[in-house]
Amino acid sequence: MAKANSPEDLGTVQKALDQTISKLIPFDIQFRALKPNGETIHLIAKAKAQKDHEGHVTKIIGSNWDITELKHTRLKLERSKESFTETFQNSASGMAMVSPEGKWLKANEKLCQSLGYSEEELLVKTVQELTHPEDLKISQENINKASKGELDSYQLTKRYFHKDGSIVHAIISVTIVKKLNGDLSHSIAQVLDITSRIEAEKKLKSLVEVTKEQNESLLNFAHIVSHNLRSHSTNMTMLTKFLAQEKEEEERQNLVGMLIDASDGLSETIYHLNEVVQAKTGALEKMQSVNLLKTLESIEKNIEVLLLEKNVIPIVDVAPTHFVMGVPAYIESIFFNLYTNALKYSSPNRKLEIKIKSQAVDNFLKVSFADNGLGIDLERFGDKIFGMYKTFHENKDAKGIGLFITKNQVVSMGGTVEVESSPDKGATFIITLKKA
Repeated sequence: MAKANSPEDLGTVQKALDQTISKLIPFDIQFRALKPNGETIHLIAKAKAQKDHEGHVTKIIGSNWDITELKHTRLKLERSKESFTETFQNSASGMAMVSPEGKWLKANEKLCQSLGYSEEELLVKTVQELTHPEDLKISQENINKASKGELDSYQLTKRYFHKDGSIVHAIISVTIVKKLNGDLSHSIAQVLDITSRIEAEKKLKSLVEVTKEQNESLLNFAHIVSHNLRSHSTNMTMLTKFLAQEKEEEERQNLVGMLIDASDGLSETIYHLNEVVQAKTGALEKMQSVNLLKTLESIEKNIEVLLLEKNVIPIVDVAPTHFVMGVPAYIESIFFNLYTNALKYSSPNRKLEIKIKSQAVDNFLKVSFADNGLGIDLERFGDKIFGMYKTFHENKDAKGIGLFITKNQVVSMGGTVEVESSPDKGATFIITLKKA
């Protein structure tokens, strides 16, 4: 047998050898030994004592196996395991081990933080439970390919549900781990939470849209200043000159009346401009929680006579718990305008119907305001529907300012407004505002 090269191993070997000789206990031990070149090796020694006819131990027969390579391999494996565990736990991104069925087997702290669960809570759920329904198909397709051996790894962008119900956007990189027979053992997923980046991109997109809207508004302002105000000014200048030159009293009175009308028209234009400015300034500072149902009830009470005149009872499907973040005066103005427009542009051929419905979508409330009135030809007027002084019906009361103001008020509160309509089929306005 090789000679042990450390005091600890020498003592262990000697003790085992003594027991083999004295008690005939089989010699079975691992120890370190020195080769002639000074290299340390690891051995397994197995031996058994042999007795003579008088019962005395005369020799020990056994053999040694060099397990140095096995020891080194195990050490590397252990270090690799320790390194993986440390990387897994301390990774700056989420990491998880997932079974072929989608069960969470292990999750690090970062992933738990991203999804809002403790590891214990997460391990009783499946990946499918937390995956957004629209992303389930692509996830399952990749898992199926991995099971068939078609993929060793893959990467995709997907959405998870946070514990509080919000959406977590992530880029996941998945590595497949197989058993010796080639079957899928489990997968290691690295989950990079990009929710903040997605939200920033949405905000940037929103800002671009707002900027675009503001540019369009500036064009409207430019049109009003260069055309409408100039027209008023030119008209009043001419009337004033005519009045100064006119001698006949009756004609002078007529010119005075025309001058008053022109002055009223100028005042109305300036009033409209002021309304637009008010809709664009200071909205964010005035935002507060507004109960949508109470606002609608208040408006209906204010226009009760008009509703009775049209013999219409609006169908309001709005939950009393639906609150939006906005400027109370703007919210009231928006829906007041939609109510009065529905009444103003109702069809003479059928009884007016007004239907209002709210629906919570993520962090927003979508409010649809639908009527069965004259409708709007969007093919002709779709790009002008929210323009200033744009009218679409032969109505003497139409000013073309209401929808322009409405759009500006909605946008100034961080919302959106869309319209669905066709001639003589009514119109549906969809207002989206942030939930309170």
